Amino acid sequence: MKRTILWIIGMIFVSSNLVFSGKKANVNDTTVNFHVWMDCESCKAKIEKNIAFEKGVKALDVSMQDQTVRIKYKKSSNNPEMLKQAIEKLHYKVEVLELPK
Repeated sequence: MKRTILWIIGMIFVSSNLVFSGKKANVNDTTVNFHVWMDCESCKAKIEKNIAFEKGVKALDVSMQDQTVRIKYKKSSNNPEMLKQAIEKLHYKVEVLELPK
């Protein structure tokens, strides 16, 4: 019984460390914002579907209303110009709104 309780406490400790360690900011991550001329919801879906799988992309927020695409990515794996070109390959006009610092 004592061994089971110690095992449970250990598992809780390990799992809580895993959860909280995932919330730390990674200094290698950065964000870039683009203005993308989209016409419809299928345009938004096309960008979400394709750009999410670009190398180093960690998060993607596509706003049809604002016509913006916000991409969080690993600096060591990608850069704003490559991401812009990836969107342009989908036949959209793209403009960088803000370069990462």
